[in-house]
Amino acid sequence: DDGQNSHSTVYGFAQCRGDLNSSDCKQCVATAKAAVISGTGNGTSIVGECNKTSASIILDACLLRYDNHSFSNNFNESAENFLLCNGGVNSQPEFAITIRAMLQNVLYKAAKSPNLFSAEPEVAPFNSTVLIYSLAQCWDALSKEDCEACLKFALSEI
Repeated sequence: DDGQNSHSTVYGFAQCRGDLNSSDCKQCVATAKAAVISGTGNGTSIVGECNKTSASIILDACLLRYDNHSFSNNFNESAENFLLCNGGVNSQPEFAITIRAMLQNVLYKAAKSPNLFSAEPEVAPFNSTVLIYSLAQCWDALSKEDCEACLKFALSEI
């Protein structure tokens, strides 16, 4: 085949954090696209493979994914679907208890919200001048039930 009759379908998905305005969202997606095209990541976290048929990139404010197969409405309990960051975590027991409670609260709110997003600050139990922020968000293609299941699974892996 000389390639003129071949047909390739590319499935793509981009989503920004639920609290981002349209302009910042567009800028984040453009940055993610440029990083995927160049293959560099520009100091960001690239999750999964980045090759000619698929790529995923997660930035602070957005994510971008493309693949040669459909992945929408496709929740699976793969570690490739979430990112755990543990640098500089406070080791005080109160901190761990507070974080777990915050995450349970924010995941419940995210799964119930129309845009499957929730972000909350809370005063740290060990220092009243420190705020701890938690955020949970699901792909907008997921049902509320799949969102809740995904977030509960992610929390169980922490």
